[in-house]
Amino acid sequence: MKKILCGILVCILMLSVAACGSNQKPPIASMSPEVSVEPTVPAATDVPTVAPSQLPTAPVTETPAATQTPTPVESVTPEILKLVINSDGTVSNGVVGGPAIESYGNKTVSVDAVTGLNVVTFPSKNSVYDVQIGDYYGDMGEAFSLEVYFKLDAIPADGYEGIAENCEAGGFGLYVFSDASIKFYLNLEGSYAILTAPEKAQVGQWYHCVCVWDGDLLQMHMDGQLVDEYVSNCAYVTFPSANTAWYLSLAGCCSAGGHGAGGICGSMGICNLYTTPLSADQVSSIYQDLMQ
Repeated sequence: MKKILCGILVCILMLSVAACGSNQKPPIASMSPEVSVEPTVPAATDVPTVAPSQLPTAPVTETPAATQTPTPVESVTPEILKLVINSDGTVSNGVVGGPAIESYGNKTVSVDAVTGLNVVTFPSKNSVYDVQIGDYYGDMGEAFSLEVYFKLDAIPADGYEGIAENCEAGGFGLYVFSDASIKFYLNLEGSYAILTAPEKAQVGQWYHCVCVWDGDLLQMHMDGQLVDEYVSNCAYVTFPSANTAWYLSLAGCCSAGGHGAGGICGSMGICNLYTTPLSADQVSSIYQDLMQ
């Protein structure tokens, strides 16, 4: 009987415990689980995230300006006459095989302080040099250049005086006139073309004059600058015939059958005669070399 009662009590006790458990609230953990957020890790990169304006820039290297190399000026050597003045007063033609230089009248030789050249002084109108250039007329018909470096000791009282002259029914000549103008004459098919320096000649001043004929154009350059020119449609130069004038007179005017006379009272340091028409660059270069 006791065993039965004990069994009944154990059952009642078990039912009581079960009833109490069914009245409790569920734990919070039984609700919807919280979302687990993993920390964001920046992606690995080798390039720094820098704004474009902050990116380092390579230094700008300026390209040096190209240096302009001046074109060399071709030098030209006189083919007919190169007046060589020696300190002992004698003169010669520096062109090998060129025409001889004949001397008339008294002259003196000194040194030009500006250029260092030996220069010859012609004290009277009958002090001249004559150069037989007639054999070269054929070479000069299409082109030639006359270069003279001279100084005047007086202006002609009237008319004109020859500085370097070959005019006698043709030919060419460089003159100074009584109005102190310096002119160059060239006979083209029977008529003289005339060029004139823009400035009047001054006594005691040295001048470098180059007159050029290239077959179409006649030019005068004074002290390295082009000062006058004449365009011609003539085909050839008219030169004197053998029985009128066969030479070029320095500090004189040539004449038929005799030596030159009626030339300047002054001095000369250069008289060169080319069969080449000198360009403006060549004339300028010759003058610059002379003045150095």
